[in-house]
Amino acid sequence: MPDLVKLLEQRAVVTSASIPFAIAVVVIWFVVGWSYSALLSSKRPAQIELQDRQLADYKQKLDGATPEQARAKIEALD
Repeated sequence: MPDLVKLLEQRAVVTSASIPFAIAVVVIWFVVGWSYSALLSSKRPAQIELQDRQLADYKQKLDGATPEQARAKIEALD
C-alpha cells in the first residue's frame, strides 16, 4: 500500500509539470536512440568482416565439399 501512495504522489508531480516531463521524455528518447544507432552502425562492419573471415576459413577447410561430405568428415573426427 505505501507503494501506491508513492506512485500517486509522483503522478501528481508529473501532471503538475506535464510539459517539462514530456520534453524530458522526448529528449531522452532521441539521445538513447542516437547512441544506440551509433553503436549498431560501428558494430555492423566489424561483425560482417568477422563473418566473412569465418566463411572463408570454413570454405578453405572444406575444400569445396558438399554438406554431406562435410558431415561425413565431422563424424569421422568423433
